[in-house]
Amino acid sequence: MAVGVVNYAARRSLALERKEDKQEGAETTVTLGGAHAVLIPVLSSVSLLVIFYFFSVVQQLVRNATLSSPLPLPSSVCPSTWNDAVVVFFPGMTE
Repeated sequence: MAVGVVNYAARRSLALERKEDKQEGAETTVTLGGAHAVLIPVLSSVSLLVIFYFFSVVQQLVRNATLSSPLPLPSSVCPSTWNDAVVVFFPGMTE
């Protein structure tokens, strides 16, 4: 949905700028073509998804490293109700 809105806005802006250039008789300027107007929002969305999943994995790795640490952890990270045997692993991962 958001990609469609950005695509529509980019195409509308491109058409408005071309119209203004024709009215003013200005020199030819370089603007976004139709393919670029489509590719920019699509590639931006893909890169945001990649970044989201990357940081999700990094967060799990940090959490696992923190919970399996041999050092005593503050109560804000590891509540006192947990015992020392609690270790979180990724699904399908064995000890």
